[in-house]
Amino acid sequence: MSRNAASWASPVICRLSDEAVLRLAGDGAMDGDGVVRRQVKVTPEHGLHLSPISQLVRKATTFTSKISLSFDDRHADVKSAFDLMLLAAPCGAILSLEVNGPDADAAAAAICDLFEQGFAISGQTH
Repeated sequence: MSRNAASWASPVICRLSDEAVLRLAGDGAMDGDGVVRRQVKVTPEHGLHLSPISQLVRKATTFTSKISLSFDDRHADVKSAFDLMLLAAPCGAILSLEVNGPDADAAAAAICDLFEQGFAISGQTH
């Protein structure tokens, strides 16, 4: 990595609609060990509760990659609703996303899209 290049941990704020989402520089490019790492911001008012968790699990199970989220030294398999509930991530929390596997780029993009869209459900208004 050149001296002027951003490290994978350099934060970049991306905007989608009116929601700000923290992502890592490189837009999720794989690092030296083949793992996609990003950071996402919890935007639902009540934090990471059952509705967004069910959306995450449904989306994650469509991929073969190992997908995990971390918050305050707690780690969760995104394919496990129980693990995600134990994260107890409040609104505004910054979570670390790590994806490892053959479809890691697509899986990371899909999970980040859920966070960026605020877990909006079609036809539902908040």
